[in-house]
Amino acid sequence: MKFKSPFFFSFMLTIFLLLVCASFLHAAAPVLHVFRGETGFGLIDDAGKVILEPKFEAIVDCSRPSSIIIKSGGKSGVVNSKGEFVIKPEYDEITFFTEDLAPFKKDGKWGFVSASGEVRVAAKYDSAMNFKNGLAAVAVSGKWGYVDKTGREIIPQTFDEAGNFNQGRAVVKKDGLYGFVADSGEVIVSPKYFYAQNFCEDRAIVCVTSSNYGFIDFSGKIVVETKYERAYNFSEGLAGVRLNKKWGYIDKNGGVVIGLQFDFAGMFLGGLAQVRKNGKWGYIDKTGAAVIKIDYDECHEFTEGLAAVKSGGVWSFVNRKGEKTFDLPKGTKTCSRFSSGLAMFTDEAGACGFVDATGKVAISPKFKQAGDVAFVGSLIRVTEGSDEVYINKTGKIIGKFK
Repeated sequence: MKFKSPFFFSFMLTIFLLLVCASFLHAAAPVLHVFRGETGFGLIDDAGKVILEPKFEAIVDCSRPSSIIIKSGGKSGVVNSKGEFVIKPEYDEITFFTEDLAPFKKDGKWGFVSASGEVRVAAKYDSAMNFKNGLAAVAVSGKWGYVDKTGREIIPQTFDEAGNFNQGRAVVKKDGLYGFVADSGEVIVSPKYFYAQNFCEDRAIVCVTSSNYGFIDFSGKIVVETKYERAYNFSEGLAGVRLNKKWGYIDKNGGVVIGLQFDFAGMFLGGLAQVRKNGKWGYIDKTGAAVIKIDYDECHEFTEGLAAVKSGGVWSFVNRKGEKTFDLPKGTKTCSRFSSGLAMFTDEAGACGFVDATGKVAISPKFKQAGDVAFVGSLIRVTEGSDEVYINKTGKIIGKFK
C-alpha cells in the first residue's frame, strides 16, 4: 500500500483553512480573478472590471487584495489592489501570507517578511514553511525545527521532516519514524511510528505497520488499539475503520458504534456519511440507519442540502431525507456538487452547463470545463473554443484569457 506523507496532508489542510478563511473575508473584500492579457497577467473583479492591468509575469496569490504576490522581472514582490508596490520585486520567491507573514527566498536562503515589507526573520534557512499557531517549520542542512515570529528557536532542528501544527501538535519524522511535538516545544511522542497523521478532533492516527492503525490522544497515549487495516480521521465524533476488509465506525475511545459491514465508509458531514455495501451506495446516520437507501450506483457528498446520486444511468439530486428533488438533463455524464447555488454537469458531447437548486438549467451546456468545478465569488473559469473565459452565473462571458 502506498502512503501519502502526513506532511502532504498538513500542507493541504493549511491550504483548505486558508480558503475557508478567505470565504469569510469575501464579504468585506472583493473576490479577485487572474486573467492573461497581451502583456502579462492581471486581475479582474466579479464584475469583470480590471483591478490590476495585465503587466506581471505571474500572479502568485491574490487571496489578500491588500497583499497580492506577483512576479516581475523574474523576481517576486507584493502589490496592493491599486497596483502599487508594497514590497518591490527583489525576492527569488514569496509563497503566501499566513498570520501576516510569508516565507521568502533570497540568494538561496529563506526568511519571513511581513505584509508591510518588513523582514521579520532574516533569510538564513534552506527551507521554510508557513506560520500556523505562531510557529513555522524551518530547515538547515536537511534538519527541521520550529521558530516563532521573531526567529527564536522553539523546537531545535533535529528532525528529517516537520509538518504544520494542528490542535497544538505537529507530526515530525526522524530516522524513518514518526512522532509528535507540541507548540510549547515539548516532544509529546518520540518518533517511533511507521506512519502518523495530524490531530483532528483530539485524536491522531498512528500506525505500527502498514496495516495496523489506531489513535492516540494529546498526551500520546494509545486510546484506540492499533488493530485496524485502515482508518480515517474523526469527524463529528466518529471515525471510519476497516478490519477484515469491512468498514464501520468507532467512537473516540475505540467503542464500535456502527458495525463493520461496509465496503466503504466516508466521513460524517452534517450527521450523514456515504457508504457502499454490496456494490451500491447510500447514506447512513450516526446510528447506522440507512437514511437514504443504499441502492445507488454512485453518489456525492451533500453540499447546500443536496447530493448527486446515480441510478440506472440517470443522475439526480436528493435532499437529506432521501427525497428526489430533480433529475439532471437526459444524457448527463458527470456532475459536481452544489456551490454558490449552482452545480456543474456535462452532456454527452462533454460540454458543461449548470443547474440551480430547483433543477432549472441556469447555464446551457456550451462550454468546456477548464479545471474549475465551482464558482469563486460570482465567476467560474471555462473554455469557449480555444479561449479560456470567465462566465457569471447567467453564463455571460465576463473576461477572456488571451
